[in-house]
Amino acid sequence: MRDFVQWIRRNLSSTSICIAPNPQQGSDPRSREERKDNSLCRRENTYKMLPLILLSQVAMSIALPTPQCDLNKIIIAGGEYSLTNGTNVGSTVQYTCPEGKYPHPSYSQECLPNGNWSKQKAKPECKAVQCPRPVMFESGEFYPRKDRYFVGDVLEFECWGGFKMFGPVNRTCQPNGKWSGENTICDDQEGDCPNPGIPPGARKVGDSYKIENTVKYTCEPRMELFGSKERVCKEDKSWSGAEPSCRYWYTFDTPKEVAESFTAHLSETIEASDPDKVEDQAYRAIKVQTGGLMNIFIIMDASKSVGVDNFNTAKDVSVVFIERMASYDFIPRYSVISYASFAKPAVLLSDDDSTDAEAVIERIKNLKYSEHEDKQGTNTRAALYEVHKMLSLQNVRDPKKFMETRNVILLMTDG
Repeated sequence: MRDFVQWIRRNLSSTSICIAPNPQQGSDPRSREERKDNSLCRRENTYKMLPLILLSQVAMSIALPTPQCDLNKIIIAGGEYSLTNGTNVGSTVQYTCPEGKYPHPSYSQECLPNGNWSKQKAKPECKAVQCPRPVMFESGEFYPRKDRYFVGDVLEFECWGGFKMFGPVNRTCQPNGKWSGENTICDDQEGDCPNPGIPPGARKVGDSYKIENTVKYTCEPRMELFGSKERVCKEDKSWSGAEPSCRYWYTFDTPKEVAESFTAHLSETIEASDPDKVEDQAYRAIKVQTGGLMNIFIIMDASKSVGVDNFNTAKDVSVVFIERMASYDFIPRYSVISYASFAKPAVLLSDDDSTDAEAVIERIKNLKYSEHEDKQGTNTRAALYEVHKMLSLQNVRDPKKFMETRNVILLMTDG
C-alpha cells in the first residue's frame, strides 16, 4: 500500500506542458508531430488522475460505517421478538404473541442496507385474532350476527323447513383464525350434486346444482381464497376442485390439519392395483398393491429463516402424518432428513427400523434445531441429493424391487 501511495505522489507531482492551438487563427499551425505529442499529453494526464479517483473511492468506503437498524423500532407491544443476527444488515426479527393474538403488521421484518426495517408500516403490536364473518348462508339462519368474531365466539345455525342440516349446529372461533368443524350446510337434496355450501367470509354465485352447473366464490376484502374459486357439478354427482375457504393473512393450519390434508391428498392418488380394472383417470395415481412397497421421504428445513418454532411444528406434522399412514394396507419405508447449509439424515431407508413407525416417530421427536450450527443457507439440493443416494443404493441392491417401489417426498420449507 505504501509503494502504491508513493507511486501516486511521484506521478501526480510531475509537470506536463501541453501546447494549445491559437484560437484566433482558426486553425492549428503546429506540425503533425506536435499535435500527436499534445494528444498523448492529454491522455497521459487522464491516466494520472485515475489513481487519485480510485484512492478517493477506497477512502470513502473505509470511512463509511456499517449500517445498523434501530432496535427501538421493533419492540412489539404485548409480545416478544427474537433476532437472527442482532441489528446487522440482513438480520431478521421474528415476533411471537400470546395465543389468540397475532403480530401486526407482520410476523417478521428484515434489517435493510439503508438502516431501516422492512415492512415498517406501523409500530409492531399484538392484535386479537378474528375469524371470518359469515356474509351468506343459504336456506337457514345463524346467530349471533356481528361485524367481528373473536376467539371463543360461537356461531349457532338452524335450517328452514324442508331443508336438512349437514355439518355442526355450533362452530367456535379458534386461536388460529378458523372456525371449528366443517361448513354447516342446509340442503333440500333436490339437486344432482349436494349443496356445496358457503364458507364464512365468502359469497357464492350460482344456486342450481344440476350436472354441469357451476358455482363461483369470492372472498370479502382483506381476505384470501384458498381452494377452488369455481366448481362444476360432475356426472358422478360430486363437485370438481377443492372446497374453498376465506382466510386472513395471519390464519394458519394446526399440525393436525396439515397432516390430515397430506394424507387426504395422498389417499386420492393411491389406489389398489387391480389388473382387471380399466384405467379411467385424468390424474396420475400412485398404485400400491396391498402389502406393496413405498418409500416416504420426510424432509424438514432447519435453516435460520425457519426458526425453532416452525421447525418444531414441522416435526409435529411429520408425527401425525406417520400415524395417519398406519391406516393403509401396506407398510412404507421411511427416511427423515433435516437440512440448512448441509443435509443431515436422521433415518435412512437402509436402517433396520425404517419400517417401524414408532421408531421413526421417536427419532423425529429427538431431532434438535440446534444440530445445524450453520443456519445461514437453505441447501435444498443437498437434501434431495441424500434422497438420490438412498434410491441409488436401493437400485444397486435389488433392481427388480426398486422398479416396483413407489416414492413420495414430503418437503417442508419456507421457500
